[in-house]
Amino acid sequence: MKKNYAIISMLALAIGVQSQVLVYEGFNYAVGDLGTNGGWVPRSTGTDIQVVADNLSYSGFIPSVGNAAQYSSTGKDPQLAFSTQTSGVVYASFLLKVTDVSIVTVPRYSFGLSNSADPATSSGNYTACLYIKPSTGGYQIGVNRGTTDTDTQWAGAEYAQGDVVLVVVSYDITNQISKLWVNPLASSFGTETPPAESAIASAGNFPGSNSNTVSSVFFRQTNTQNPIMVLDELRIGTSWADVTSVITTTNDVINNNSLKLSTNLLTNEVHVVGGSDNSKVDFYSIDSKLVKSVSVSGNSNISVIDLPKGLYVVTLSSGSLTNTLKVVKH
Repeated sequence: MKKNYAIISMLALAIGVQSQVLVYEGFNYAVGDLGTNGGWVPRSTGTDIQVVADNLSYSGFIPSVGNAAQYSSTGKDPQLAFSTQTSGVVYASFLLKVTDVSIVTVPRYSFGLSNSADPATSSGNYTACLYIKPSTGGYQIGVNRGTTDTDTQWAGAEYAQGDVVLVVVSYDITNQISKLWVNPLASSFGTETPPAESAIASAGNFPGSNSNTVSSVFFRQTNTQNPIMVLDELRIGTSWADVTSVITTTNDVINNNSLKLSTNLLTNEVHVVGGSDNSKVDFYSIDSKLVKSVSVSGNSNISVIDLPKGLYVVTLSSGSLTNTLKVVKH
């Protein structure tokens, strides 16, 4: 019993305190309409968000899996519910490639968080809204606590169309503050303390009791002022570490005495080195569900061809010793 409790505790630490990785979305769906894939609710009318054969990448992050989501200038506003949060800070990160801002004359929001626990019946009230506007050198990114355009706070830097940027937004439920980070330093990835923000929004139209819960994430492309862009590798969590995944090189892979994995970037199989008669490798989804368990003895190859693409937490067990690491199947 003590061993099982230790494994559960270490797993919780690996994927966030009390498993607070709320959403991982790699858009691992067939090319075409996003539709209701993965539980998304396509609100409004018009052109759906498109799943496209694209993978955005960013230096220091785990490589992308699946495909990506592409916005049109107008159309449906898909929304995805997750476990309702009533305190603390909710973070969202994603990779973004803006390809056309020429249509944007009045900047409007394209992404954010909502207090709607049931997007099929209500879109709720929006916060941590991401804004984009054209600039002399390309475009700028801003954040808003609500949806009053004039309350938007803009990051000072300009970004070139076609470049991939890492965006993180957050909403502090307790203090009712939204923040924005664009291309944060790689040294902050995976840490518990966020770096200095690019912009902060403490005023806006999301006040009072409406702001005490966060329950879903939304994409918005209804207004014709939205830019054309691709979004990938969406993560929602309750800490900076939850949403800033890092690449673990072969030399950094967790070593449990002599038992170790050859890599944390999985394709069809992974090599296990140093297993003994009582060694085991367990694969967990990010919501703590055991999806694969393999006993190993000596050096072994484990097939992972049956695992869908995405993020996993692996426990390496040998007797009473257990360690964990994050891996990605791509």
